[in-house]
Amino acid sequence: MKDLRFSDMGYVKSSGNSVKVDLFEVGSAVLNFEIDTLICVSNKGCLSKSSFNEEYLSSSYPDNILQNIFLAKPIFNRENIAINERGFEQNIGSIKYKVDDRGTYFKDSKKGILIKLKTLK
Repeated sequence: MKDLRFSDMGYVKSSGNSVKVDLFEVGSAVLNFEIDTLICVSNKGCLSKSSFNEEYLSSSYPDNILQNIFLAKPIFNRENIAINERGFEQNIGSIKYKVDDRGTYFKDSKKGILIKLKTLK
């Protein structure tokens, strides 16, 4: 995500369709954001989902894409979904999206976007 690059440890908390993400680098909190009706990023303020997508992801993405990724739900109205014994996969053009018991993986190779969430047990 442009201007939201991060690679270390974080926590995702969800309640219903609300998502709160706290990100840490070397044990210190560096960023948090919440997704509900708006997407609020600690150091950037709040944006509508479509405005967030336009600024950081892609204006062609559906409004709930980031929320669905963090909630491990299908994207793009379940387009090209393949259910398997561990979860599901979706391949939509340049997008590869996979959810299983190990975590969530979203990559749009055309737009250079990668979101990987690993499940800690």
